[in-house]
Amino acid sequence: MKFHPFKTKEQIVRSMPDFERKILPLIEKAHGADKLGMQLRYRRSLSVHRYWNICKEETAAIENTLVDSFRSGPPAAIVKPNGELFEANPAALELFGISEKDAGKILKGFNLHKVPLIEDMLQMVKNGQPVIFEREILPDRLNALGIPTAFDHAITLEVKISKIKSTNGPAGFVIHLTDITAYKKSELALQETHDLFSKLSSQLPGMIYQFRMDSEGNFSVPFTSDAIRGIFGCSPEEVRNDFAAISRAILPEDLGAVVASIKESAKSMSIWECEYRVQLPGKGVAWMYGHSKPEQQPDGSIVWNGYNADITRLKEIESALNHTISEKDKFASVIGHDLKNPIGAIIGFSGILIDDYRDYGDMERIELIQRINTAGQNALALLENIVEYSRVHAGKYNAPPKALSPRALVDEEISRLMAQAEKKGVGIYNVIKPDLQVSANELLLERIFQNLLTNAIKFSNRGGKIVVSATKRSDGMVEVKVTDNGVGISQDRIPHLFKVCPENISTPGTAKEKGTGFGLPLVADMVKMNGGEIWVETRTGANSGSAFHFTLPAV
Repeated sequence: MKFHPFKTKEQIVRSMPDFERKILPLIEKAHGADKLGMQLRYRRSLSVHRYWNICKEETAAIENTLVDSFRSGPPAAIVKPNGELFEANPAALELFGISEKDAGKILKGFNLHKVPLIEDMLQMVKNGQPVIFEREILPDRLNALGIPTAFDHAITLEVKISKIKSTNGPAGFVIHLTDITAYKKSELALQETHDLFSKLSSQLPGMIYQFRMDSEGNFSVPFTSDAIRGIFGCSPEEVRNDFAAISRAILPEDLGAVVASIKESAKSMSIWECEYRVQLPGKGVAWMYGHSKPEQQPDGSIVWNGYNADITRLKEIESALNHTISEKDKFASVIGHDLKNPIGAIIGFSGILIDDYRDYGDMERIELIQRINTAGQNALALLENIVEYSRVHAGKYNAPPKALSPRALVDEEISRLMAQAEKKGVGIYNVIKPDLQVSANELLLERIFQNLLTNAIKFSNRGGKIVVSATKRSDGMVEVKVTDNGVGISQDRIPHLFKVCPENISTPGTAKEKGTGFGLPLVADMVKMNGGEIWVETRTGANSGSAFHFTLPAV
């Protein structure tokens, strides 16, 4: 029971036992107020004496409790103000492998000022600032300080140094030690696992993630690999509690479908799969494919574990494949259409000769045979163009480009086509400068000039004129132009002129020359393979004619 001294008469009276309190009036009546005062002064003196005795008992009990707590508690040590080690508890001795029997001899006179870093720490604590730090302890270091230990491995400690408060001057320090070796090993193992996971995930063609929808329908991404930076332009931290950064990267026209597909997956708890487009500032549109599996959580939320992959290249291949299939369908249709006429003519005229041979004279028979020959020549020319077209698209003309003189190549083609041009009285003029050079595949450039000059002769009137010219542009390209004053091309044919399609119908020349419809598409592909582009300017009627332009890299 606690007992405190009292200063007032009322407090003293209240503290008396019942029997003593009852005789106070009798004392006052028999001996007067002075005697009563003496009795009260006695009681006051007795109260103070009893109070200090009780305080000493309570202080001793507290000290005993603190000592017991220190000695039975976790590793700790008490240090004198001068840095000398006063006492280490059994847990601390056990931590360092020191027996209690040897503790006094080993630790006697040991001063923490000998330990690097600790001296600075003690100074900080003296200034009233507790210090907590981690320190790896090696047996060799302790031995060097004169502390032999029983353990042979490094341990990691968390050290907390606090100042012991005292009203009677410096009272020293208390050091609390916590062995965190196992924790640090686990932390290191966890970090190594995280580093390995990061390295592996960085090699994946996309990002892996955990997506979450809470019970109120809010989206977040608690985990994602670093690949999110390149895909959505944000960090993993930005989307940990908020989906906004990802939604900003998704094209607005696709965002609604993405959100709807997530909610449908949540409703049916089925695999989520979605293809959608994203675009980061300053970059082109990229196609993404997402795949993940939903899992219901106890708190009512749903998480999806999965991956996102960039499928832009696959989409480009798919588009090109669809285009190729479409082109091949058109190609087959054109071939069927163009081969039908010459083969039909061969079959028809030969059938007449077979059935009615004796009914025709020699001149009539020769005329039928000539028609069969012409139809065969047309069929052969078509097949040759088909083979040429296939070879171009199969990459058969893949020789590297080299420096060429377009003037020299045009001169060679004029020589080959001179007889055909003279038959129609068409003049061909090559005005390309001799020193002009281009970088191109030689065989492809020969075919380009051959097709364009043949076409120009075909659609020139008798006495017409063809001019081949070239100029070097400021963008590093050479623009070549083949101009004629022939019949020109109707405007409705120009959009299909360089394509293999049913709309690109071959038309007869001014002397009824036949064509295949493959020449200009071949030229367009060959120009493109050489890094250039082609276009046409044309007029019909008065002052008609066409000018075919194409570009090639200059040397």
